Amino acid sequence: MRVGTLDSFAITQAMDCSAQGGIVPEIETAEDARSAVAAARYPPLGRRSIMPCLPQLMFRPAPPVDAMKAVNAAAMVISMIEGPRALDAVEEIAAVDGLDMLLVGANDLSNTLGLPGQLDHPDVKAGFQRVTDACKANNIYFGVGGMGHHPELAKEMIAMGARYATAGADVTFMTKAAIANALKFD
Repeated sequence: MRVGTLDSFAITQAMDCSAQGGIVPEIETAEDARSAVAAARYPPLGRRSIMPCLPQLMFRPAPPVDAMKAVNAAAMVISMIEGPRALDAVEEIAAVDGLDMLLVGANDLSNTLGLPGQLDHPDVKAGFQRVTDACKANNIYFGVGGMGHHPELAKEMIAMGARYATAGADVTFMTKAAIANALKFD
């Protein structure tokens, strides 16, 4: 689940409501990434408090230590990289224990670099490369969002090592299908 902001309560609430992981925006420093991990994970990696029956375990009671281990092992914590400050700290962010993926918000990155919509600009591509290098060095996943209108760039990102690439959003897919269906009656 993508939470709206880097907020410990929002992250923990999403996880408590059955999210298997969290995509967290506004990560600009290693400390931000550590805060996201702490909110999403149980000890020893985090500080999340245990509930008696977790939705991730089908609400079946389990010994707390076993439940925490199982949910920590299955959960993903994903840090969004969306601007120059995050790029400057990307190596330190990628090294945070408990972080599973760095996800470049391609449109946000191009906007914050002063290159709106220019996802294939050399400076934006250099940002993608810097993130993928940091991911490889720390054995975590590289992902990229905003590829819906850029299938060739998505293929390029996958060739660079992206294990996650968004091709659009559910609302966009449903809207396009509804418009296509409505046009049948024109």
